[in-house]
Amino acid sequence: MVSAPTGKHLLPVDVSALLKTFAGYVGIKEKPLGSNNGEMINKFNLSCGLTPSDHAPWCASVAHYGYLINGAGDRPGAYSPSWYAKTRAIPAAMVQPGDVGLIYFPSKGRYAHTIAAIEKVNRTGRFVSSYVTLEGNTSQMTGSREGDQFCRRVRPADTVKVVRWTN
Repeated sequence: MVSAPTGKHLLPVDVSALLKTFAGYVGIKEKPLGSNNGEMINKFNLSCGLTPSDHAPWCASVAHYGYLINGAGDRPGAYSPSWYAKTRAIPAAMVQPGDVGLIYFPSKGRYAHTIAAIEKVNRTGRFVSSYVTLEGNTSQMTGSREGDQFCRRVRPADTVKVVRWTN
């Protein structure tokens, strides 16, 4: 059995405040659509050292920014694979609100989409069936990793690798 990570390597963040921050971003859209820019998106990317002219994907930078404004000084940046660490991986049975999700893309050979936070764990009996997520640079319609907004989504649990960054 895998246990949840513990100790000084977890970020001291109030999970309810973190979730409130991310829930407040639902509906933020790129301006213009498809540009990876917009007032808040530029703030997210700037927190990782990226400029609007980079037109950078922002799924990981919004997670970075949310942790930053909630008091976590040491966290990964704008590159989705940097959010993964084997020692932080959480089995589905142990996932809780505030955990970070990652989506693996075989075509890229890496994690290529960061879910800022798991908001809710849905169960069917004893088994985890899906997660309600809070995530940026996605869309409600296609679920693309190159979407144009921050959304609340429902994702099947078996499509998400979950890692814990909070205590």
